[in-house]
Amino acid sequence: MSITFRDEQDENNPRNGSTVQNPSDLDEVFMSAARRPPFFFSLTSHDSHLLVGVGRGIGCVQHSDADGNVPYLAAVRQQGDSAGADAYEEFLIADTPTPIASRYCLPLPDVMKIVEVFVRCGGRATDILWEEI
Repeated sequence: MSITFRDEQDENNPRNGSTVQNPSDLDEVFMSAARRPPFFFSLTSHDSHLLVGVGRGIGCVQHSDADGNVPYLAAVRQQGDSAGADAYEEFLIADTPTPIASRYCLPLPDVMKIVEVFVRCGGRATDILWEEI
């Protein structure tokens, strides 16, 4: 499985364009979330694209076809979690703060699990609730 990494916030990241062989290849990316403002990175396989936001303890994930066609699916936080309807988190992409509704913000371990599935099979995790956006 060939998965390509791209830091959507830092165009000078030396890992941009590199191939991700296994989930541990992204350990440094997730660890950097503690010392960087929340940001997006992307992973692209032959068929699919994953846009991943990572911040301090939280993240978000959007899945789409690699060609960019709809549908776009966002991972949704479990029903039991409560946040204000108007609450959001911001993640940087190309130096632009992008607001993401809190309902799409997941604990970082859940985001890492979604990414692990994507790296291993090139597709979307099926045990996560996804919503078309």
